[in-house]
Amino acid sequence: MADTLPLPHVRFSTTDYGRLIATGLLPERTELIDGELLSMAAQGIAHVECVRIISRLLERFETADVGVYTQATASLTDDYAPDPDLYVTRLPLRSRDGLPAPDILLAIEVCDTTWARDYNIKRPRYAAAGIPEYWIVNLRDRQLVVCTAPRDGEYQSEHTLNEDEFVQPTTFAARQLQVRALLPPADLPILGSDEAA
Repeated sequence: MADTLPLPHVRFSTTDYGRLIATGLLPERTELIDGELLSMAAQGIAHVECVRIISRLLERFETADVGVYTQATASLTDDYAPDPDLYVTRLPLRSRDGLPAPDILLAIEVCDTTWARDYNIKRPRYAAAGIPEYWIVNLRDRQLVVCTAPRDGEYQSEHTLNEDEFVQPTTFAARQLQVRALLPPADLPILGSDEAA
């Protein structure tokens, strides 16, 4: 029996990641977290509809200085390039290599099966990068987690809002949105639930 050699653990930088994307060698749905390439979870119909709803709502508030984008890579640190579901950014865009952290005003993740990654892994990394506001739309519990005031790698303020409550995005301070307006219809199947089987 032939001996096998262990493969070295390879860590990638955001520059490496950009080159891999450009060559077409990566599967379409990957992101770079702590230097490791991770595949992204499949998106069910409730997830896709939620991203569409939020995008359309926030696009109504766009200005010449602020824009809304979906599914775009951010270059937050040398080894962290996530692909949140939505961003609100300063305009004009200034980078060809992913959105830089100083331009991102709000990052939004919609989760059905990705709560642990979105909350435990991404939340502190967005805070460390200085992203002023981070939302996690929890489809399973029909709630919105709003994180603001990043300092020392943590958000100093965190609130969980139920669908009857209102959120006031810091970027659009004059606007209030009912959480229910951000959510897809309750009867759409959510990945990982019995209804989606």
